[in-house]
Amino acid sequence: MSRFNVVLKGGELIITNKSSSPLKLLEVRVGYRTTAEDYTGRPTIRTVTESTSVGKELEGGGSIRISIRSNEVGTVTIIYNDGTRTLREDLEP
Repeated sequence: MSRFNVVLKGGELIITNKSSSPLKLLEVRVGYRTTAEDYTGRPTIRTVTESTSVGKELEGGGSIRISIRSNEVGTVTIIYNDGTRTLREDLEP
């Protein structure tokens, strides 16, 4: 079960803590989809990843907004700490 909800709104990602306990957000990685040509000239889809250090604690139900470069977001990886462990979630907005 995912502890976070991710919504793409305008030029921002809104990340919400769905759990009832506080979670420390350490890093958010955003994977953007882009089109490029392969060595034969055919179009291919590539993913370019941008990483943002956060270092903020989100209370249960709390949210944070992160500015993004493009609305072509494919994946969002959230690295967080629940007080005892460092965990990772891969989500799609």
